[in-house]
Amino acid sequence: MNHWLNGKCTRLLVCAALLASPLAGAEPWSGLKTFTGTAEAEGTTSTQLFYDSFEYGDAAPVPGSAPSLWSQDGTSGSLVKTLTSGMHTGTYGAKIDATDALTLHLSTAGYKNIQLGYWYKSSVTAGGVKVEYSVDGGGSWVTLDPIDAAQGTFKQRTYTLTAPERMSADNLAELRVRFRVDTATALSGNVYIDDVELAGEPLSGTIPEPEGPDITFFNDNFDDPDNYGSGGGVVIPSPWVQEGANASAAKTSVSASAPSLPNLVKMDSKDALALPLNTTGYGSIKLSYYTRASSYISGSIIAEWSPDDGASWTTLEEFKLPPGTTEQKNSEPNTLKSWTLASNANNNAHVKIRFRVGDTMNANMYIDSVSIAGQAIPGIPPAASPVPVTPPTEPAPFTPPAGVTLYEDVEIGMAGTRPLYTSIAVPETVPASPMPVVVYIHGGGWNHGDRKQALSTICSYVTKRGYIGVSLDYRLTPEAPYPAQIQDVKLAIRYLRAHAAQYGIDPDRIGVWGSSAGGHLASLLGTSGDLTSADQVTLDNGHTVNVPDLEGSGGWPQYSDKVQAVADWYGPADFTTEFANSYSSVTALLGGHNAFSVPDEARLAMPGTYASPDDPPIWIRHGDADATIPYTDSVTFANQLTAAGVPVVDLKIVPGQGHGFTGTASEQANAEAWTFLDQYVKNRTVTEHVYYKAGYQP
Repeated sequence: MNHWLNGKCTRLLVCAALLASPLAGAEPWSGLKTFTGTAEAEGTTSTQLFYDSFEYGDAAPVPGSAPSLWSQDGTSGSLVKTLTSGMHTGTYGAKIDATDALTLHLSTAGYKNIQLGYWYKSSVTAGGVKVEYSVDGGGSWVTLDPIDAAQGTFKQRTYTLTAPERMSADNLAELRVRFRVDTATALSGNVYIDDVELAGEPLSGTIPEPEGPDITFFNDNFDDPDNYGSGGGVVIPSPWVQEGANASAAKTSVSASAPSLPNLVKMDSKDALALPLNTTGYGSIKLSYYTRASSYISGSIIAEWSPDDGASWTTLEEFKLPPGTTEQKNSEPNTLKSWTLASNANNNAHVKIRFRVGDTMNANMYIDSVSIAGQAIPGIPPAASPVPVTPPTEPAPFTPPAGVTLYEDVEIGMAGTRPLYTSIAVPETVPASPMPVVVYIHGGGWNHGDRKQALSTICSYVTKRGYIGVSLDYRLTPEAPYPAQIQDVKLAIRYLRAHAAQYGIDPDRIGVWGSSAGGHLASLLGTSGDLTSADQVTLDNGHTVNVPDLEGSGGWPQYSDKVQAVADWYGPADFTTEFANSYSSVTALLGGHNAFSVPDEARLAMPGTYASPDDPPIWIRHGDADATIPYTDSVTFANQLTAAGVPVVDLKIVPGQGHGFTGTASEQANAEAWTFLDQYVKNRTVTEHVYYKAGYQP
């Protein structure tokens, strides 16, 4: 890479996000002691986009979650760690062994002629480490030279990722670079890497002005029932970061007068709630939220933002009321606040928003309905994940109740290139005859959530309802867009039928239950049973198109993925609306495309598109005060089902309920859902067995 290193290299980012050490004395590029200036023989200017010398301490795992740009993707918990003997510069380098995989996620938006360099040494005698990069979010990988031979002293490798023989890494919302052990042959020997760096040349001297309508790329009403519940007291989870001193944590609070029902966020004690943002591709960044206060004597909430991962902060407001007294406390109702951030928030992968307690709190003070929007910057692809998703932490061990055997981590097949797992709860005592199943599909905007949130729930299906309980995982949108999610859900249904005898499952009695995004997938599962890409469908815009690959290739293709009943709680179902077009979660589901820009693809992700008279009974509940998903989505979906001749459509729009039911409305809806499932799953009359796909001969 010396041909470009002779140009002027300016320093953009020395990986403050990675907590890397200063560069004094480092020599990551041939002939350069620092990055502050060299000869200008070629007249080009290269900007350092990333650098890491792995100065994290001895035997420390390389950070694999925000604010780090690395992710640890090794199998079976294998982690890349630092080692003093593995350094090229500084004190530490990174050792790669076992089944390690270390992936860098970096935006190259606004830059061309992307250069990658790293130093390595090796004592490999068998196997090796693959070095590769991806320009499509990990869907495919371009292999560079592997580390598969002995190299006794550190040696540098450099690459131009825009060379004619390679896929271009220019101007990407996300470039991935991965070092991973090639598991085809067991690794024998040691591999060390150090001083990993990327650089590029600016596409132009200035970033274009943002233009067009505001695009909402983040919105949180704190009402998603899978993450926030409806009982209050839930610690606000990822993607928010709890930064309060002394482990002080902001939690939900339930209120019938919240701006969006049922939850607000109560700020108390020393709470500080931060949100990291990647605004690559967006400008004119706008933040809006609600504030509210009651029983106010003193206290304040400071709203602030940072352009540099929290190194510096700009205050937007300090929300406080005139001082009150014990006898005369003050209050302020729900009040919408809106701000446009300064221009250094534009096209910036290191923005942070934060709400924190200022003055000592002697009041009830809240925030709610946080929304962030921006205008598109021409020529710069938007970040695939504007809000970094923190890898889920391993939950505390779960002990199933008496009478239940829980298979917590069942490998059911492949989700793309990785294994997919599910959790299955069965009676401890094997029943005399096969049992019906209820499959729970979690919500979370298709971008977060985890099957293990529902372990207690599926165990209760066994102890209280007389069903085998199943909780699914599926690929989230930061990993893969639609139709990956429905492929994984269908894989799970096929696995259950293929292993019905092993778990005591009645393959003719499978019901599904999903809330929010899980409700969408449950309904889509119900209407698209056993459809393949050879089938065609006529959309409501008159276009006749092939069905996308809803089945996938994860395993058990001969088995049917049809279900016998669907319980859909306030699932998004209409992607033809202005709301869907501006809803960031739908945009991510559609691969980063606004719904209006891909009208056919948007309709092919709607469950109503596939409705037909042979669909199973479908039960739908939606609150008319839902500020997260409009209740009109469910009305539209029910109308599509009825028009298609689906024999049983049970829709109710519930007054006064939001995105998560509370009180007697919740109790009544749950009772109605179980009555429905008992009728159409547990007690159904089987007239035709459902096991294999039609036409398959075992």
